[in-house]
Amino acid sequence: MTDREFLERFDAHLARIDAHIERADAHMERGNEIFARNTEVVERNTRVVEDVRTEIRQISRRNDRVLGEVVGAIREVAREAGELADEVRAQRAGLLAVLDRLQGGGPATAG
Repeated sequence: MTDREFLERFDAHLARIDAHIERADAHMERGNEIFARNTEVVERNTRVVEDVRTEIRQISRRNDRVLGEVVGAIREVAREAGELADEVRAQRAGLLAVLDRLQGGGPATAG
């Protein structure tokens, strides 16, 4: 093989290497673009997740406040119902006492 043939073959190899490098550069560029888009999507999703978390926290706080008010109202109704029951018992006892006196008999039973 002559020097000229060697250099021609070497130049052909270099040309193929350059073509491979160009293709690799194109692949790297596409990969960089895809990576950049993926990074944007991840950042956007992260913001959305934070927004959802914030909304859930706010809803939870509102629910806690409302449920606290509901529990307080139920306790108040239960207290009032207890007072009413006490009042009904007292009125029933008074009524039975009046009936006993009217009948001239002994104490009436609440049966």
